[in-house]
Amino acid sequence: MELLVWGKGDPLPQLLLDILMGGGMAVIPTDTLYALSVMAFSPGAVKRIYALKGRDRGKPLSLFVAGKEELDRCFFLTPIAKRLTKAYLPGPLTLVLRPKVPFPSLLLGPGGGVGVRMPNHPLPRALVEALGKPLTATSANLSGGKDPTTIAELPRELVKEVDVVVDGGKVLGVPSTVVDCTGEVLKVLREGVVSRAELGEILNG
Repeated sequence: MELLVWGKGDPLPQLLLDILMGGGMAVIPTDTLYALSVMAFSPGAVKRIYALKGRDRGKPLSLFVAGKEELDRCFFLTPIAKRLTKAYLPGPLTLVLRPKVPFPSLLLGPGGGVGVRMPNHPLPRALVEALGKPLTATSANLSGGKDPTTIAELPRELVKEVDVVVDGGKVLGVPSTVVDCTGEVLKVLREGVVSRAELGEILNG
């Protein structure tokens, strides 16, 4: 396992890019939690995440994207999704959207949607931009375990198996809010940083 220290304003570590491009697994800081990331279109790497976390295959992984143009190009944005995108992205909101382009079945939810994150943190977004493809955005924990806010809180079992850990200091420690925007009515699947009340104000304002 390689350990890298990264601060905002630092260049992207070439070693990190090489590991991800080679199908490796990385732990990186985000605006909410530390994330376990691989190239999302690499089935072998995605299966490795499920095995390491002990995650139910019926729970698809969310993805990091770099910008709003990518969202519009790759996903159908309902009026609700457009309002939330304008209000919160980049930020701690995961939107479940219907894809316009083919996605591996492992990344699709039961209704055919994909969870998409555009974090308000420069590292994951710069990585996606440099790689030209999305990364997985699941918390760097074991399923049901504590969400890590520092690399010291990462489970030992996970650290032993990942290829690189990026220390970006302490992060917020609260997960993103997950909302299903595939239909005409918004469904809150997980309440996190953004509360239900805040979402209601945006949609009803």
